[in-house]
Amino acid sequence: MPHPPHRTRPNQIRARLREELALRLRIEGKTLSEIGQALGVSPQRAHYILKRALARIAAPEAEELRRLHLERLEALIRAHWQQAMAGRPFHTDRVLAALRQEAELFGLYESVVRHDLGQAIARILERLAEADRASPEGPGADAK
Repeated sequence: MPHPPHRTRPNQIRARLREELALRLRIEGKTLSEIGQALGVSPQRAHYILKRALARIAAPEAEELRRLHLERLEALIRAHWQQAMAGRPFHTDRVLAALRQEAELFGLYESVVRHDLGQAIARILERLAEADRASPEGPGADAK
């Protein structure tokens, strides 16, 4: 009869420790490249390790990491929003990149067919612009 898998095997312990380190580094604001360097893996592998770690950890811990990530993305969007709306390409690219990350964070890629992504981002941009116009402080107030 085969033995059941053991969670105390050295390679499994090392994998859990690597996941824990990846999560700590991400919470500290490290990029996937920096996390990959610290773990001795590629940025793509670091992303996989983080995804696996998030799936394993308790919901409140994962939610805290998602909340921190979302705060950072929103800060980036606010910082570049006014210039993006003025048509400056660099700032537009930064806003779109942050919006893509937000969409991934919320699982929108799973529910939106790839060719519809541009339309989804356009709708998100439109909602953000409406919120900006509705702000009592006026457009781009958060970007200052």
